[in-house]
Order: sequence, then C-alpha cells, then structure tokens
Amino acid sequence: MSIFRNKAEGNMKKDNFILMDKLGVEHKNNKVLKNINMQIEHGEFVFLIGESGSGKTTLIELIQGRRMYNTGSLKIKDKELCQYNYMELQNLRGMMGVVFQDTRLIEEWTVFENIAYKLEYLGYPFSLIQSKVEEVTTDLKIDRYIKNLPRNLSGGERQRVNIARAIVANPQIIIADEPTANLDKANAKIVFELLKKKNKLGSTIIMSTHDPNFIKESEFRIIKLTKGEKVYDQCGSNYFI
Repeated sequence: MSIFRNKAEGNMKKDNFILMDKLGVEHKNNKVLKNINMQIEHGEFVFLIGESGSGKTTLIELIQGRRMYNTGSLKIKDKELCQYNYMELQNLRGMMGVVFQDTRLIEEWTVFENIAYKLEYLGYPFSLIQSKVEEVTTDLKIDRYIKNLPRNLSGGERQRVNIARAIVANPQIIIADEPTANLDKANAKIVFELLKKKNKLGSTIIMSTHDPNFIKESEFRIIKLTKGEKVYDQCGSNYFI
C-alpha cells in the first residue's frame, strides 16, 4: 500500500492524474512492462528508480503518449490514453514539461530561443516571455548564456537549458528523466531544489534518477521497477535503511 504524504498545497484538485491498471507493454516478444498498477495524484513528487532496462523509460514514454501499451489500462485526466485523438494528445503534451536525457536542443537557435519556444507556442506575450526566461535562467545560473548557441555550451550547461525549457511554463506535470546525470553536485542540488519549488506551486513531478542522495534526504514517494515489474512503492527514505 502506497502512502501519499507529499501533496502540493493550494487549490489544485487532489485526484488521480495518472491511473494504471494491469498495464503491460511488449516489444519483439519481450515483456517490457508487466502488470503495472499505479496511481499518481495531482501535486505528487515521485522518484522513479531502477536499473537500466527496468522499464523506466518505457513508462515515461507511455505517460507522454509517445508509445502505446498492449494490455491493461492507462488513464490520464480520467480518459483512457488509447482513446485520445491527435489534437487531444497535442494538448496533453502541451501541459507537460519534459527533461530529456539527450537534451534535444535546437542547435540553430540561441539558448533564449530554445527556452522561449514553449511560451511562444502557448501564446504568451513577448514581455512575459522575457521575464520568465530571465527568471528561470537566473535560477539555474545560465543567464549569461542566453545569446549563445547550444554547441558553445558544456554538457552540464546544455542540460540546464534542457531543464529550463521544461519548467519555464509552469506545466501541470514535469517529467524529468535523469535531470542531474550530467551535473556537478552543486548544480544538481540547484535543480532538485527548483523541482521541489515547482512541486510546491502545484506541478506534479515524476523524476527518474540513480542518485541516492536526493532520495535519502527527502520524504517523497519512491517507485522502483525491476525487469518491467513494480517491486517497491512507498514514501520516505526507509528504502535505503
């Protein structure tokens, strides 16, 4: 039985944002996910852990609506994912901020343009775009790079641009796939504190990680996958005791 203790405060409705029931995914006769039962509520902060090949990336892709399941049910915002039409899927992705492992920055655009794109897509006025980009780049200590092209940045700097792009619009859900993997300890802590801040403001956070330090220091929910199966689902740091 999962214990949910880390709900964000505020007026956001506390209900099942994501609901999985006996969810299964197969690829080339290999069961990638097996009989996954899980609910994630509005405002939760969830750590997703597991070894390489455990099914974490597949689960993240499912929640984004970027791949489909073979068996069971996956409901997002009370609707079965396989029943979403094209525009509904686009709207679903529009309310998400995704931190990719491989950054996926547009190399011909400046740092400012890469981060501002989501805000432009959502119809923000330019004055507000400027202030939001300035705020998030200052928080992540990359404000001096806003006129640079991604190819002139280090791996850690690119990753922070990737994170800024994902969170700048204060999305309903932030999916962070190993967001601190390429960062030193100081910048990793900055990123984690910023994600916690977004969670307190109402964003649901799903963060995959191999870093035990953040998990040990928090009381957030931990979900562990092993060979496609959910083997652990509790709140708090007792997992490491």
